[in-house]
Amino acid sequence: MRIVPSAWLALWLLLGAPSAAVTGDAGPEQSRDPFEPVRDVVQEHEATPLERFPVNELRLVATVDGVDPPRALIEDPNGLGFIVRPGITVGTERATIVSIGAGKIVLETTPSDSATRRQVTFAGGQGG
Repeated sequence: MRIVPSAWLALWLLLGAPSAAVTGDAGPEQSRDPFEPVRDVVQEHEATPLERFPVNELRLVATVDGVDPPRALIEDPNGLGFIVRPGITVGTERATIVSIGAGKIVLETTPSDSATRRQVTFAGGQGG
């Protein structure tokens, strides 16, 4: 099927002019210099529910180490349970879960006064 130029004009009038989002044309207030370096914007990290309490207030309830990745159930001081896996950040200390074993979780933290990381073992029965 061949569309003649007058048909394109009729189609354009019927559907309306394409928007800036379709054509890629942004107004002068929205465009930026492509050669200007992008500024690093540091955004405030919003704490997850497990990052609202110190690690010593969290309680390890159970571990499941026969699956990949291993998982654990952690309870906050309010009694709410959370399933976690390695790589999740917990506690106000922003400790990262490194590994989960039988009845224990190994956390890695970077103290604010040091550039070195330290590992902490969080065993069942600890906390709350």
